Amino acid sequence: MKKISKKEMQQALEAYTRWDSLSNKVLYDLCKKYPKHKKENVIQAKMLIIGRVYAASIERRKIKKEMDTASFWTKEVVPKIKESEIDSWISNLNDNLTKENIPNILRVHNDVTYLFKKISGQEKISLASKYLHFHNPKLFFIYDSIICKNIPEAERRLSSNNKEEIKKILSKLPKKIDTSYASYAYVFVHLFFLKKRMEKQLGRKITLRELDTILYSM
Repeated sequence: MKKISKKEMQQALEAYTRWDSLSNKVLYDLCKKYPKHKKENVIQAKMLIIGRVYAASIERRKIKKEMDTASFWTKEVVPKIKESEIDSWISNLNDNLTKENIPNILRVHNDVTYLFKKISGQEKISLASKYLHFHNPKLFFIYDSIICKNIPEAERRLSSNNKEEIKKILSKLPKKIDTSYASYAYVFVHLFFLKKRMEKQLGRKITLRELDTILYSM
């Protein structure tokens, strides 16, 4: 299998800058300017925009079908997020993406996924990862079906073989975890090592967004 060249990765990043970087910057700026979850209009705006831009909206739900969309937002989504401890979950994390910090990051993702599940009745692993990514782009990888699909090929093309280290990190996670937590944890740890490998190939540090861009280009 052909290796991923430095040129290929640079071309993917250039294409992102040309087409998609501004739209994502708007979302980063939104969450940077309004990081908290105390005001109803702020919560609604962030959940609506991130969810719909990334095709992971919380209103796609299995329960409470008798409730119209407007009532769902005013009686379920906004109040439950406002009443939650999401601000402390996020703020208690440091900004270091290290092997030692992975369990703490995953715990926050699990808490937010569970919060979204209580609201919608569905596993919202992808929405939680995307929502958290825009609040702290240094810590949270984006999780979706395309990324999951491309991980094995990326590992082969980058000769990324960290099976023992991955196994060791995953072994430190809680023994009894639900499916959503386990799914994201598995992907998270693989992406952590792919990021390291891509940085070595490029000769510089990359952001989680840049990693996401390179994987999508595959």
